[in-house]
Amino acid sequence: MSTSSLISGTSCKRGWVTALCMPFLLLASCRDTPISVCTAELTVVVESSRQTLRVGDTTTASASATTCGGTRPVHYVWRYSSSDSTIARIDSVTGLVRAAGLGNATIRAERNAIPMGFLAITVTP
Repeated sequence: MSTSSLISGTSCKRGWVTALCMPFLLLASCRDTPISVCTAELTVVVESSRQTLRVGDTTTASASATTCGGTRPVHYVWRYSSSDSTIARIDSVTGLVRAAGLGNATIRAERNAIPMGFLAITVTP
């Protein structure tokens, strides 16, 4: 039997069966290993080597996303923005942060213009 077949009274000789129910069609595949259950949670982490900067300093923010308890990466194209560009300016594509003025700002990692992750930046003299 092939690894993917139409259910028609046949069964896999070993392994586990994964079934996907579609209107009028039920597909199955045989596997030698048990199937892991993955929940739909999404974890987004925004990181930088430095979160406290002096005026004029730079750092780069980077975002990553995972699902299944952090075991499966999700590949997104990120855009970045700052809550206050008078304190922290950011290149929306590269994530390069430049400390512009004293205070605190939040860097946002966005996907399709929706903020999904955050990084706090403090700028000191």
